[in-house]
Amino acid sequence: MLDLDQLVARGALGPARLHRLDDRGRIGVGALADLVLIEEKAWTVAEEDFASKAKLSPYVGRTFRRRPAKVWVGGKLVFDRDRARDEDLAALERAAPPPLQALGAGGGGPASSVCC
Repeated sequence: MLDLDQLVARGALGPARLHRLDDRGRIGVGALADLVLIEEKAWTVAEEDFASKAKLSPYVGRTFRRRPAKVWVGGKLVFDRDRARDEDLAALERAAPPPLQALGAGGGGPASSVCC
């Protein structure tokens, strides 16, 4: 079990530092507001809840104590569970930068040496 500080360090700060993404991984002036608001509510993972076309997951059928309630990408609210519709899930997928582009792969940037 991770406490909240450990979760943030391992899930946000560490990956942003590793990939030299100075504008991510933290909340602050000049940082991109990529945030997830978590609510304390038990839920069971179901295939029909996936935004992705890929439905295979080792978590299907597992129950968790918390779940995402709202998601902001670049400061824009892209998912709100209270108003969740297929269009919201599609907006969330569109808002996320392509992984290799976000890492600067192929662009000669600081992360261009990252390999898959």
